[in-house]
Amino acid sequence: MTTIPVQLPNDVRLFAESFAKIKGFATVNDFISSLLAELKDRQLKLEAELLEGLDSGPTSLKTDEDWRQMRSRVESKGVV
Repeated sequence: MTTIPVQLPNDVRLFAESFAKIKGFATVNDFISSLLAELKDRQLKLEAELLEGLDSGPTSLKTDEDWRQMRSRVESKGVV
């Protein structure tokens, strides 16, 4: 395992310490490591879904309404 020194503003450090304790993490390091692992998993899932979309078949022209609906679905998933 590698150690990475990170400088945080005092208010962010206090938040991280408090939130880590509330969520039951043993240390702030464990909390931050968990956040990064979750972010990595979300990124890998997004990339897989994008590749799946590219491989899903022929494309078609989209209307403004089509784009609005797609944007709404993506925003509702918290991706953007």
